[in-house]
Amino acid sequence: MKNVGTIGEERILASLHPHPLAFAGQALLWVYVLIVSIVMYFMGNQVSTSFRNIPVIGGLLGAYGEYVVYALAIVIPTLVYALVKVVWRYFLLTLLITIGVPLVLAFVVKLPLRYTFIVGAVAGILGMFAVEMHRRAHKYIVTDRRIIFEYRGLFKKIRRDLVYSRVSDIILEKGVLGKLFNFGNLIPVSQPGLGLGSDMSFITLGGGAGKDVHAGLAVTGGRSVKVPRSRSFYILYGVPHPERIYDMIIEAIKASEEAPYLKKILDKMDQGSSLNIK
Repeated sequence: MKNVGTIGEERILASLHPHPLAFAGQALLWVYVLIVSIVMYFMGNQVSTSFRNIPVIGGLLGAYGEYVVYALAIVIPTLVYALVKVVWRYFLLTLLITIGVPLVLAFVVKLPLRYTFIVGAVAGILGMFAVEMHRRAHKYIVTDRRIIFEYRGLFKKIRRDLVYSRVSDIILEKGVLGKLFNFGNLIPVSQPGLGLGSDMSFITLGGGAGKDVHAGLAVTGGRSVKVPRSRSFYILYGVPHPERIYDMIIEAIKASEEAPYLKKILDKMDQGSSLNIK
């Protein structure tokens, strides 16, 4: 198979996009925003009333209880997602929806705050569409000489070429959905270490004494572990049939390692033949 962008006799072995469920976590986040927005639009008063009956918490809601509940219901899950995935753009977007939009409605355009829920629902629909466009913007090309990673987004274009001579390891991983629907990540680790990230764990203890006695104690410990991790446009992210692609790449790496030795043998044979002719 030959394609634009290949060099010489280079052959394309596979051309891939992430599986439709590869970005399911991001899509579900926007589905959640859509559902919460619809529920609050039609049942906001009932929901806020239920929260007002909760001791301590209910007294903190104030006059704009339903909007406070709405903001917390969206911001807290997206904050957890941001901390786990180390991706902050969704958290910032939800802050804009739940805090920025009501402020604009109240002080700029002078519209009822209930329009916040409509904006949230529209954002949820657009978010799901954006996730699908994000998925389609990824393209991975496996050739007999290298792996090409391409990302052609609306605001960003990225390309990475990784020749097999630079690959020190390749790691296959599957999540729960990946096991059910046969897709997963293939992480090629290059010799400089690209493809590896760090998991860090810290423990901090602190202490102090009353007003008259000023004393304190703090103990901090940490641990960092190298793990296979990278952005989706630098690895084969969520590709279908990952075991087959893994075997394909391993075979291509072996062939690329054998090629220089075969060339040397052929060169020596050619030299011997020319000497015999003389």
